[in-house]
Amino acid sequence: MALQDVQIVIKGSRDGLSFFLDPHCRFDDLLFALEARLMGAYDHFLQGPPTEVRLHFGTRYVTEEQVDSVRALIEQHGSLKVIDVIRDVFDKQEVEAMLRRRSLKTEVGIVRSGQVVEATGDVLLLGDVNPGGLIRAKGSIYIFGQLRGQALAGVDGDPALIVAHDFQPTRFGIGRLALDEVPQELYGKAAFTALYQDRLFVLPLKSLRALPFVLDEVAEEHRAIEPKGQAWAPKLSL
Repeated sequence: MALQDVQIVIKGSRDGLSFFLDPHCRFDDLLFALEARLMGAYDHFLQGPPTEVRLHFGTRYVTEEQVDSVRALIEQHGSLKVIDVIRDVFDKQEVEAMLRRRSLKTEVGIVRSGQVVEATGDVLLLGDVNPGGLIRAKGSIYIFGQLRGQALAGVDGDPALIVAHDFQPTRFGIGRLALDEVPQELYGKAAFTALYQDRLFVLPLKSLRALPFVLDEVAEEHRAIEPKGQAWAPKLSL
């Protein structure tokens, strides 16, 4: 392929430069075309201020070694610094990890005191969690029954929810934040909890359909009246 046929688009913004690299040509051709493009603008990049660069590979599968070669080529020109790599494809390990996170484990029955239910993805319980029982999941937790024990979701830091038709846990948490008290107005009600801006929000179940907009609304109100680290139940008319 002729170098002039290799598509390289460079877009600038106040956040830096985005390099959109041709996903269809041979990788060696891409490197040659990129080097020629950079040499043509060498003075501009050399004399300018430090600039952050984001690489967009599109649907091209690239190894870490190939990413490193593109990064090295760009960063040797002036004050460019690659800070992010965006790919629209995933390797086998990434796909397997995503499937584990998105898998749904279904349990039927009662989680009694001393029992622990664990899931590598989401978990759906058709039953109750008694005091002393624990559900721990890397994904979200959905309980069609009473939650009167402990529920810890998103334990690896992934986004998650805890949903229960009767929300009265002794302890509940998402990620690194966990609490022991439920806002009184939602205790024993159909509710869910979400982590947003380092705060746990407990919301009526009917507001679940309004995510993520409802979180923006309640977080704005929360900032004016509550410190970080406390669960808060807003008054919503949804």
